[in-house]
Amino acid sequence: MCVMRFPMAAEPIEQKKEKRLVLLDTNMFFLPFKFRVDILSEIDRLVEEPYRLGVASQSAGELSHLLKKKGTGRGAHSAAVFLNQLVAEGRVTTIPSVGRVDDWLFRHAKQNQSIVCTNDILLKLRLKRAKLKVIALRQQDHLDYA
Repeated sequence: MCVMRFPMAAEPIEQKKEKRLVLLDTNMFFLPFKFRVDILSEIDRLVEEPYRLGVASQSAGELSHLLKKKGTGRGAHSAAVFLNQLVAEGRVTTIPSVGRVDDWLFRHAKQNQSIVCTNDILLKLRLKRAKLKVIALRQQDHLDYA
């Protein structure tokens, strides 16, 4: 007796979509202390797709340097501690960067279609001209797309 076996239909494999990268410029880490803006909640409110937060290694290094430097203002010290806490908790990933931070943010965002959070006027203009998404401070009390 011959038993015929039919191939089973392949179950659709759910492809895991890569999370959108949201890049944080150095100036974003000062907002919670200067304007009392909860940047994490604001980004959650604005970004309607799965995302992950990233910061240029040079920005992280710059803030760490401010943490060690004497005579640094309270805001800079608080921003550095805030970033270190987010990195330690795994909420922000440090991404290796080379060159000027603004140039690196622009190139990285363009190559990866990342969203950039910044208050740097010239960087915002460059990103907007390239039709990239930019999140910035509005009315000193919330973040919004620029």
